[in-house]
This record gives sequence, C-alpha cells and structure tokens, in this order.
Amino acid sequence: MIAATDTRLELAVAEGRFSEALFERLSGYQISLPPLRERREDIGSLFVHFLRRQLATTHELNRLEPRDPMTEPWLRAADFARIAGSALPGNVRRLRNIAGELVISSRGHAVARIDDTVNKLIAGSESAAPLAPAVAPRRVTDEEIRKALHAANYNYSAAADALGIHRSTLYERKRTNSEGPVRELRLELPRR
Repeated sequence: MIAATDTRLELAVAEGRFSEALFERLSGYQISLPPLRERREDIGSLFVHFLRRQLATTHELNRLEPRDPMTEPWLRAADFARIAGSALPGNVRRLRNIAGELVISSRGHAVARIDDTVNKLIAGSESAAPLAPAVAPRRVTDEEIRKALHAANYNYSAAADALGIHRSTLYERKRTNSEGPVRELRLELPRR
C-alpha cells in the first residue's frame, strides 16, 4: 500500500488528530519528498510532460515540435519562465492543472494564450511579485536597431538583448523591412 500526504503525520498523531495505530501501519517505509518549489530542476521536464499529455488528447502534439526559427514558438519563453518560477502550492497537481488549462485555452491558436483561468492558476502560485500584465510585442524601428547596433559595437547578440528581441530578428530586419521588398538597412560600420 502506498499513501501520500503533505500533512506532518507525526505532529497530527501527537495532537491526537490522526490515529497512532494507522500511522504505525502506514509508516513501514517512508519517503520524504520536498515540495516541487524546492526541486526547481524538475519543473521544466514535468511541465513539458503534462503539456505533451494534454496536447495529445486534443491532437495538437505538434505544437511542441521544433518549428521554423523565424516564427514565434507555441509557448513563449517568458510564459514558461513565469510558470516555472511560481511557488506551485499544489505541487505537481497545480503544474498539471496549469498545463491542462493552457492547452484548453490555446486550442486552435498558433501561440499559447494565457487567459484569465490560466492567469489565476499561475497567480495563485506566484510567491513574490504580483501578476504582471501581458505585454504585446512591439515593433522595433530601423532607427532603434541602428542605435542598438552602434551602442553594442555591432555585436548582434548584444544589440538584440538590449532591444529585447531575438538575434535572428535583427538579421531578418537587416535583410527586409516593413515597407515591402528586400531592402538593406543602411548600417554605418564604425571606422577603426
């Protein structure tokens, strides 16, 4: 027989809230497992496991498959980090519920949607900061790109980090712009 609880049974027995005889029968071999928030290294793999299970039931398992690096992933890294960084008071059950609600609320959408239900599950799990509102991605202007590249001494990775965008976005914007046909951004290289 396997039994699990998050109650401190020794204390419950001492306070008379749990049968000592039952405790002795159940405690043949005890495994003490710390809460999930103390095992952060397990959260990512567990969450992906629950997402896979939920997506398989909706026949959308392909959402987690690698896609074109130029397209936005189904689950944004910031959303994943926010979920993984939460306190998860329900431990694995809370993580499973977040995955389930996320899949349901995102059904048929190209990108995972964090709706009110998912936000409430995450917010109920957040340990520190209040829930931050979702920020819509903004379009970075050519001038902002020029300035960031200049400030980063034309290091694309550093410029992309400063702008809060992916490096591949800089390469794509250098190749094309929002006005249509392929047009090279006029980037002045520093003289040495």
